[in-house]
Amino acid sequence: MHISNNKLSIISLILIAPFFLFSQTKFVSSIKGTFDFDGDGLSEFLSVEKIDSTSKHGTLCSYNEISETGEHILLWSYNSVTPVRDITIADMNGDGSPEIVVLSRSGLRGTIEPWLRIFSWIDGAP
Repeated sequence: MHISNNKLSIISLILIAPFFLFSQTKFVSSIKGTFDFDGDGLSEFLSVEKIDSTSKHGTLCSYNEISETGEHILLWSYNSVTPVRDITIADMNGDGSPEIVVLSRSGLRGTIEPWLRIFSWIDGAP
């Protein structure tokens, strides 16, 4: 039996795709928003994601915009070495421009990561 290259590619994709989809599963541990800091009329939100459902706190922080079709467009991300306790947006230095504030768990043995990180916005984006 002869299988064409296209059919072989499709069969390979069907067999391999579940492994890629499963490996990218994430669970939201916190979500904040909605905002419209860039003034384009589209909502944005902050989220903290964890890789497994048993963890209490996540480590992947992201700032996303919701497009007109409902798609989540990643505008910024930060992967913390220690678990993230909270994330918010505030004007920390009083300049009228918001900053993303990430509060992480500190005091873990073997880490020297700061417990507080502040990310400034440049040209309307974090």
